[in-house]
Amino acid sequence: MSTTSVSPQAPTLDGVGDEAMLGVLMDVVGRLGRQELGGAVDDGVLTRSVAVLHRVETMVAAEKLRRVAEVDARAAYVSQGLRSTADLLGGLGLTRGEARSQALTAAALGRLPAMADGLARGQSGVGQATVAAQALEDLPVTGDEQTDRATVGELDRLVASEGQTQDRRQLGRTVEEWAHRRDGDRLAERERRAHVRRHLWAGRNANGEPLIKGRLTPLVLAKLGAVLDPLARRIGDDDDRSIGQRRHDALETVLDRAAAVTDHHPDPEPDGHSDPAGRDEGSSSDGHRDTGSGSGTGGRGGDARGEGLAPSFGGAGAGAADHHTRRVARAVWVGGVGGVGGVGGVGAGRLGAGVVGDGTAGLLRRRDHDRDHGT
Repeated sequence: MSTTSVSPQAPTLDGVGDEAMLGVLMDVVGRLGRQELGGAVDDGVLTRSVAVLHRVETMVAAEKLRRVAEVDARAAYVSQGLRSTADLLGGLGLTRGEARSQALTAAALGRLPAMADGLARGQSGVGQATVAAQALEDLPVTGDEQTDRATVGELDRLVASEGQTQDRRQLGRTVEEWAHRRDGDRLAERERRAHVRRHLWAGRNANGEPLIKGRLTPLVLAKLGAVLDPLARRIGDDDDRSIGQRRHDALETVLDRAAAVTDHHPDPEPDGHSDPAGRDEGSSSDGHRDTGSGSGTGGRGGDARGEGLAPSFGGAGAGAADHHTRRVARAVWVGGVGGVGGVGGVGAGRLGAGVVGDGTAGLLRRRDHDRDHGT
């Protein structure tokens, strides 16, 4: 992360209370928003202002997290008739996942003072603080208070130092390598945690676009790559699809073929995975229902409109959305998060934020025909 040093002078606000200072902050930002940014503003001034605002943004986020931690510590959300800090943040327009992440990060920074100080100074970013919070949560507890405290201190110094020069992805790898050096059993622990956290969600976002996202175990991620990658190769020099679009179309081919096989050989649910109670699979892995529309895995659950998994992928129930737009927007991303070693590496994989379009591309039909007929 850039450590551009810009410290503009500001008038003293000694003795000014909380609400008054927040009012001044909002007034200053409002005044900045009314400043003209035409050609009269020198390029150097403009670029420096972006650096200053980025640092201020980080500092404001740090102060917000400090106060979120205080809300959590004293359960101040109860006075608002709420059940948790995440509920308070959710009322500000954050998703449940975003609210939980911010609450977790805020609490973690209370145990990572060096990281919290760097964030407050604008020397590190919120993304890096999120990585640090997750790393703290993942630390094994030995039961020896002195050893555990020393481990947390070592982590704090590491993320505070490296977080000033590394982006969140780089810092995640640095933390992962540090954790592996300290704990040879970390692989087994991450495998176990990945299994507990596994989930898959499919539905529509607020704009009505079909989405699929989730957390996969390393084994399922490897299987997914083994199935999709051969089908996601380019077909000739005129194939201008992006890698995300090719993976989407490969997934569609796999689903079409699986459906054809199922039509001829219907199988009962695998042992140990039946769902006689018809559990709502629109719920997230932490037990909270995902309030977005759509359904969970398997297509048995439905959203508030009664739409199951199949309609959520287009066709019936696709509405009046433009078909060409859905085709262009389609994409699927597959990769590892928070681990090392590639597809088969350590930690949970993530199939995330891929826009799923409708229909089967002519390119795929041609490829299937060629393969089925040996041409």
